[in-house]
Amino acid sequence: MAKTQPKIIIVVMLLLVVTSLILITVDVSAADWYKGSLHQHIGFSTEEGYDGIESGANGADDCSELLEGLPRVIESGKNVSNLTQSALNKGLSWLSFTDHSYCLDENEFNVVKNDCNTEDSARSDFTCLSGVELSVKGGLI
Repeated sequence: MAKTQPKIIIVVMLLLVVTSLILITVDVSAADWYKGSLHQHIGFSTEEGYDGIESGANGADDCSELLEGLPRVIESGKNVSNLTQSALNKGLSWLSFTDHSYCLDENEFNVVKNDCNTEDSARSDFTCLSGVELSVKGGLI
């Protein structure tokens, strides 16, 4: 038994050396990752709407029935273009816009999708994704 222990120690040491060499030569770093946000609301999920005007003045594009959170904590009243620029200024490479399903109609969803497509076409350094946060009143699915 005493003779196998040195062999095990030598094998473990060799594995550590080989692993270290692989990690050094492969150049694994956080610089290779793309930073972004999977869950970004825009004005359609706030009281201020896509145009940044509060309900009452032009409430056609706002969400008057908020089911969660404080709407002004979110960067509210912003559109895809504004938040794309803000994300780029913060060093992000992508955003996924996911407004509440109960706040969007088909036309508003298409505005977000088309604005994302415009940002994607205009920039090679940024990716814009459009989606929906499925929100259900009165419980969970």
